[in-house]
Amino acid sequence: MSATKSSTHVGFRDKAITLARRIYPQNNLRLGSDMVLSVVLWIAMQGLRFHPLRRDPALRLKTGKINLIMPSVKRILLSCAIILLAAIVVSLGSIAASAGALILSNQVRVMRATPTATPFPITSLPPADNNNLPVGITARMDEIQQQIIQLRGFEPSKPLDRELLTPGELRQNVMTDFLADYSLEEARDDSAILTVFGLLEPGFDLMAFYKELYSEQIAGYYDDELEEMFVVKGRGFGGQESSTYAHEYVHVLQDQTFDISEGLKFNPDDCKKDSERCLGVQALIEGDASVTEQAWVSTYASEQDRQEISDFYSAFSSPVYDSAPTFMQQDFLFPYRYGAEFIYSLRDHGGWDAVNAAYLNPPVSAEQILHPERYPEDKPLLVEMADLSNVLNPPWLEIDRGVMGEWYLYLILAHGYLPEIRQPDTNARAAATGWGGDAYAVYQKGAGGPTLYTQKIVFETETDAVEFQETAAAYGDSRWGIAEVSNSSRKDWVTDTEAAILLREGSSIYWIVSPDSEIANSILAELTRQP
Repeated sequence: MSATKSSTHVGFRDKAITLARRIYPQNNLRLGSDMVLSVVLWIAMQGLRFHPLRRDPALRLKTGKINLIMPSVKRILLSCAIILLAAIVVSLGSIAASAGALILSNQVRVMRATPTATPFPITSLPPADNNNLPVGITARMDEIQQQIIQLRGFEPSKPLDRELLTPGELRQNVMTDFLADYSLEEARDDSAILTVFGLLEPGFDLMAFYKELYSEQIAGYYDDELEEMFVVKGRGFGGQESSTYAHEYVHVLQDQTFDISEGLKFNPDDCKKDSERCLGVQALIEGDASVTEQAWVSTYASEQDRQEISDFYSAFSSPVYDSAPTFMQQDFLFPYRYGAEFIYSLRDHGGWDAVNAAYLNPPVSAEQILHPERYPEDKPLLVEMADLSNVLNPPWLEIDRGVMGEWYLYLILAHGYLPEIRQPDTNARAAATGWGGDAYAVYQKGAGGPTLYTQKIVFETETDAVEFQETAAAYGDSRWGIAEVSNSSRKDWVTDTEAAILLREGSSIYWIVSPDSEIANSILAELTRQP
């Protein structure tokens, strides 16, 4: 069975693909300066405030892999102000308090040239249904929409309906939509999966965490199925609301121009088949919206808008987000931060025409987003996961199957739930960079029973595989202690509750985590026996 294309199992990565999946804030990214980093992350956070809320759970909680190997698991295209805002605080530290002011500084224009607004015909469409929105707010929204049309050059094909909801109504909409499709059983499975990956502590209550997360401040969302924007009543429409609305209106234009669901194949069925491709598409979509939002702030925001943005972030707090496992915090930001860098790379080489062309030939993996120079030629290798039915009979059941990808390999190595198992960021990044393709599967022995994880990773070169092996071996020593078997190609660890094997054969790596060494060795024999 193909672990990348043909499996119909809804993996935790697939379910998570869309919850503001992901930007990971690393200090040594290719942004050129802390100033630009703060701008990009600020934009990323904005995008989460008004996020397209897709109704199918397979697209919600990344946000991918959970898009979100994220929590997982259902990457909910969440519109929680908390996630965006909190991530900014976490990522930028003291810079967060003044991020709004930094964005507006002239230095930003120097570091990342803002696209010049070019004349574009003013759109004339039938009036939208504003559901009794105050006249002043509708006028401001209409003004922002025209400004985004000028900046991005896309012509809307239909009006956008908008509606005000109370904070309670908005929160209930989001929670009902998510929880209606996410059962306690799924939450338990997702928790077990992420625990065997070393990303969550045993017994972590995902359902309770999500409920708490959604109870924090929600700003609004765009429902792309209803094609309607929902906005919080009673908040006013100042600088922050304006900038986030600008971000979300880019999504409206993307959908009307390219058809996100069918044209870009960013939908539940297609994402179940290929979560890596969907992560690439999501980063394209969110990166474009983030860069365009930055252009809007630099070009159209007033001094009052900028001050309100700065004031908001200076006072913002998000205790639930701050308490999230570290890998989740990283994963939430991925499509925004790296998506923005991907867009900048395209635009630097071919202007907005190159960005528009990418919608006709979207990125197909997180690797292409992390390394824009590898787009579009470097495509993932198709890796086959062996049939383990001869080894794992009932009550062992497969609960997840998919592709981990470069991004999740990095998260496992650098952002495990135990601080002592986290490898240095530069080492983890370098180890994952040579990824060429992979397939993984997770099995559980009855509901709530022992869990095991098996994976085959193929690297671009044998040298890349050796580099990953070295960092993964250091990770294993930190997680399971001194290896019982240790040589140039293999390491075995055994504890009271787990046994793990790391084996390299040429440019391929086999990684197994199981309840005991007998099962681990039986699985390894089956994996290496089958082609």
